Formats: sequence, C-alpha cells, structure tokens
Amino acid sequence: METKKRNNSIDLFRYICAVLVVIIHTEPFYHGDLSGVGIFLKEFLARVAVPFFFAVSGYFLFQKIDRDPKAPFRSAWRLTKVYLLWSVPYLLIDGWVLKDNLLEFLKRTVLGIFLNGTYSHFWFFPGLIYATLIGGLIYRFLGWKPLVGLAMALYAIGVLGSTYPIPYLSDAFASEYFTPIYRIAMTAIPFVVLGGWVARRGCDAVVSYRHNQSYDWWILSGVGAAFVLEKCILIWTGLPIIHPNTWMLLPLTAVILTLLLKHPLERHTTLAAHARTCANFTYYIHMAFILIVGRGFVKVFGVPLDGFGMFIVTVAVLTAIGALLHHVKWIRKWLN
Repeated sequence: METKKRNNSIDLFRYICAVLVVIIHTEPFYHGDLSGVGIFLKEFLARVAVPFFFAVSGYFLFQKIDRDPKAPFRSAWRLTKVYLLWSVPYLLIDGWVLKDNLLEFLKRTVLGIFLNGTYSHFWFFPGLIYATLIGGLIYRFLGWKPLVGLAMALYAIGVLGSTYPIPYLSDAFASEYFTPIYRIAMTAIPFVVLGGWVARRGCDAVVSYRHNQSYDWWILSGVGAAFVLEKCILIWTGLPIIHPNTWMLLPLTAVILTLLLKHPLERHTTLAAHARTCANFTYYIHMAFILIVGRGFVKVFGVPLDGFGMFIVTVAVLTAIGALLHHVKWIRKWLN
C-alpha cells in the first residue's frame, strides 16, 4: 500500500460528522420526545459519525504499517498526547461539577483515561488507541486475514448481543462494566480494520465502475436504504437496544469512505484543511462548551437554552473559533 496525500472529501465529511455528533448531544428537535426529524438525525444520520472517524483512522494507519513496523506505536503515542491534552478541560470540569473527594476523583480519572474516556464523548480515544495497537500488532505478526476474521467476529457478537438482544449474551452487554469492552473490541477494532480493508483493496473494492458515476450513487442509495430499513424495523419492533451498531452500519461506512476516496474534490484544498481543524476542535471541546453555556444561560436568563438553540450556538461558535485556530500553527499541531 502506498501512502496517499490527504483527501479533501474525507476532511470535509469529517466536519459534517462532527456536527452530527453535536446533534446527538444537543437533540435540537427534542420537544419532550424526539420528533420524526429528531429521530432521523440522531438515530440514523448521526450514527455514521463515530464509525467513520474510526474507519478513516484505520485507512491512514494501515497505509503506514508496511513501510514502518513501529507505525502502530507512533500513532498510538501521538493519539495519547492529543487525548491527554484535550482531557484537561474535562478533568477540571469534572472536579468542579461533582466536587467529590480526591480519592473518588482520582479513581474516576484513571478509569476514564484508560477505559471509559475522560468525558462521555472521549471514549473514542481509548477505543482508537487500543484498536491501533491491537490491530497493528495482529496485522504485523499474524497477517491480514486473521485480523479481518477477528474484527468481523467481534462486530457480529456485538450486534447480536446489543442490537438484537440474545438471552444471556445481552445480559452481559447491559452491564456498565462491559461497555468499555464493547466500545473497544466490538466498535473501534472492527471499524479501524474496515478502514484498513478499504486502503488495502483500493477504491474499487466496493465501487468498481469508475466510468459510471451514477452507479456510485445507486450503491450508496441501496446500502443507505437497507441501513434505514434495518433501523426502522428495530424501532418499530421496540427491541431493547443497548448499543447503536447494526448489521448495515459496517457496509454503509465502507461505501461512504470509498465514494469519498473516489471523489476527492481536489479544488477545495483550503476549505478542506479548515474543515479538518474545525471538525477536530468541535469534537474535542463541544461537550465542555455545551455544559458551560448551558449553566451560564440558566444563570443569566433563569431558563435553560433549548436543544435547537444550543445546537446552533455550539456549531457556529466552535466552527468560528476552529477556523481562527487553524491559522495558529502550534495549536493546529495539537488539533490535527
């Protein structure tokens, strides 16, 4: 595999995914219950965001490993530094809001750093760090086929145990202690490996007819429709879904990544570079922003800011700040 230059489409879509994550946490169309638009945004579109982040990371990781055997360690160490840096605001907020004793704070912090994430959305970092190390090492010592087999088996177990609750298996998945295992083994590893599969097989692995672009969108529409249908069936049947992964989420993520690689939007390099910085900044800091603005709004106006208002303010302010930070080289280094 040859290392490729950055793909503008991926960076632009990364920003869209960051906005979708904000939708999950602000519920802009929530009015006592999620409306049809709210359900579609939160439970359908937004569920692609974090798997896409994992897949993109795997796409770049597995391009490096053949050239550099230490690539998993280098990537994991870089991720760890970024993770710890952006965890500082959340650790300060955690200590300020909960105001419990030092021992409890330290215990929660250690578990957060190594397993759960230092804040709710930061579970992504431990998941990606472990997936980078585990996936990279299995690939180096056992090869590609055992890694793919393991990843697909883990994903299948995760779907069967959480989305389609099987007796006994689903009981384990419902435990809060099992959540970090699910996130690392059954979400992060499969999607990181998926990104590597797309990198190894190339753009033609999923969409093979380059001469007919309409075929690309038929593929996306078909897989997307199957994903929506599966989610609708799950909602209509009222199954007690523990985690949001579904069978069709994996191929949908593969198709989206492949189409973005096929259509790199080469003329939009400057916009894509800004979008990448804004995406990362928005993802890293949005939960702190939501908490601070939410408490400040109540203190000033005496009523909470509704979900739609919080969504608009969060995306607008963090995008503007991210665009400014993009021009500060030493800060951009810790964002990208």
